[in-house]
Amino acid sequence: ANKSTQALVDVIELALQKNISIVSATGNESARLVGTISPITVPAAYPGVIAVGAHTQYDKIASYSNGGPEIDLVAPGGGGQSATAAEGQQIWSTWPSYPTYEYYQKRVTS
Repeated sequence: ANKSTQALVDVIELALQKNISIVSATGNESARLVGTISPITVPAAYPGVIAVGAHTQYDKIASYSNGGPEIDLVAPGGGGQSATAAEGQQIWSTWPSYPTYEYYQKRVTS
């Protein structure tokens, strides 16, 4: 949901006043492959918040990544659930059920 509350606005403003950086994902509701780009969700849409979109392994904006003028940077997001050829492969950092993630997690916690 993209609902703002006064409490959220207040806590973001307080953090920014205290020079605390706030980083937020832009949201994953877009469907760019069919021409739908959803607006940035809160708190990423708030002034002063660092808004992060997603890109694929091909350095293209991920089809599911929301868009708007608030975007400050993009980070690896993978191919989404469909992992189409155009999007590239999913990345384990965003899909913790990957066997590679589980293997790494076992190594770290053993």
